Amino acid sequence: MKRVLIVLFFVITISSLFATETIWMWDHNDSEVNFFRYSTSFDEKWRVVPSDHYSVKLDSGDINDYEFYLQQSYDGEIWSDSTIALHGSLKDQSVVNKAIKEKGLVLSLQLVPFASYIATKTHDSWGERKTAYSFGVDGEVSYFFGTFGVGAQVGINMGWEEFSFNPFTIAKERIYGGAYLTLSYKILDGTRFVILSQVGFGTNFELINNQMYLAPSVLVALEGGIRINENVTISMKPSFIGSFGSWNGQEEYTSFVIKSVSLGTSYRF
Repeated sequence: MKRVLIVLFFVITISSLFATETIWMWDHNDSEVNFFRYSTSFDEKWRVVPSDHYSVKLDSGDINDYEFYLQQSYDGEIWSDSTIALHGSLKDQSVVNKAIKEKGLVLSLQLVPFASYIATKTHDSWGERKTAYSFGVDGEVSYFFGTFGVGAQVGINMGWEEFSFNPFTIAKERIYGGAYLTLSYKILDGTRFVILSQVGFGTNFELINNQMYLAPSVLVALEGGIRINENVTISMKPSFIGSFGSWNGQEEYTSFVIKSVSLGTSYRF
């Protein structure tokens, strides 16, 4: 999709002691476009307008210096890159390469310094097991088609049923993880902040006495991040994983993993 060819300019600016109102106008460069949406650097919410709208009036309050973003879409789901215009003293700055990418490949890496594992029905039929401390790492590759994205995630964790810092002691090691196909939805995809929800379906694994056990598994996650630039985002991603049944062990196997602290970064190509 072509980027919006905009004559992004304000034709009327009304300033008072308390508010600044600006009318932004743009040109139409594609007859098949059905939607426009706009946002600003002071209010990152995207607002959609029909294709027969060629202007909006913004009240920026006492904020005079800000960026205005405009995108266009054929279907209201997949959007073009942002065209950016500057207001106030920012007008003298360059905006080259500041477009927000709505679709493309995203690589993510999350470090999990604290996770909780509990198996109410174990593969080895030894009754309930749970870790006193676990840590791990998750890696993911996704491709976004605008608001929605599909991908694959792999994670591995190590934990101990007995763990103490003082004195430092560890015992009864547990090694577990999972692999999932994921579906992500952008709740917020602003110029500064990002919020994603995610579900995944796949398998967990657990290594017991050098034997690998597999079980059907479901993943639910919520990710919130801060954009460092148009490519890099720093995020926190707590998640919940439930596994039920087994493909090669105890049929009544049930386990839960809660990754309450998960910190990482993603790179958008």
